[in-house]
Amino acid sequence: MQFASIAAALAAAASMAAAAPLERREVPQETSHEVIVQQVRRVIRKAGNTDPLRLIDPIFGPLGKKAQINQINKTAGLSAAQKDDKCLQQNLADLCLTGAKKGGSNKNDIAACLQFRVLERNTGTVGGVSEQCTTRPKNAELIGLKQLQDPASAEGKSGNAAIQTQLAKSILKLGFTADQAANLALQTSTFGPGRIGDSTARGLSCDNHPVIADRNGDFFGRPVKKGEVIDCITQATLEGSKSKAVPSISKKALLAALGAGSNAGSNAGNTGMNHNNKGSNTGMNHNNKGMGNNNNAGSNKDTAAVLAKLKTLVEELAKLLA
Repeated sequence: MQFASIAAALAAAASMAAAAPLERREVPQETSHEVIVQQVRRVIRKAGNTDPLRLIDPIFGPLGKKAQINQINKTAGLSAAQKDDKCLQQNLADLCLTGAKKGGSNKNDIAACLQFRVLERNTGTVGGVSEQCTTRPKNAELIGLKQLQDPASAEGKSGNAAIQTQLAKSILKLGFTADQAANLALQTSTFGPGRIGDSTARGLSCDNHPVIADRNGDFFGRPVKKGEVIDCITQATLEGSKSKAVPSISKKALLAALGAGSNAGSNAGNTGMNHNNKGSNTGMNHNNKGMGNNNNAGSNKDTAAVLAKLKTLVEELAKLLA
């Protein structure tokens, strides 16, 4: 589908190079993952470096080949490697990581750079596959990461789960918990697969610019506050729309891949043992209590019998003395 306007998507980057018209695509991930794109944009700007690559707005990372080449040709000073459209997304992620480290290695910023690297790239058709960059990234954190593919494609069906798993593992190394790493990886999810041959190339996507949240909610474990600027995936999730992200792998499977599944199982087992011990102790206490009650009842009964017998003897002795 054609985007009605790119102005809103690039409002925050007005001082940068003007954008080319966006292509049709099965999933408009460019603006649907605006939360991630905005964070990457902030990191690159904050770094204040002089690399000419910074003149290309991060929104072009997940755009299609035609739009990327158009913008690359408009940007002066790029090296031969930076002119490779297949690697533009990785190069921008590299620039983001370098900037994040320059600012003191903020792990949240670094995580956003990694998330950005795997966002699905525009191909223009349902089931289209984007070319992968084969050049080694400058930052080691990006090694092994590549962009997700259209979930309607064979490559997307067979490889997206592995890509999100690798992303979660990379984020885990930054110092996040397994749960946090899994949530961050799932935030990069694509929409559900569209129908091959769909002339609109829309699929199950949402195609609106970032909106303001009208209420509190939750997005894959990330709290969304009222008044926050959110992307259309988040909005669709909050509204219960069919146009929402569909993970290629479950959070449970991600946690297991991160080594958290076995620990969770062990903890669950320990909890069960504690419950059993608690039950056993409770039962023992009840039994002891019962035994105590029985002993006390027996003792009281014997005392009453002795007193009754003693009373009888006293009465008979009184008669003899009369």
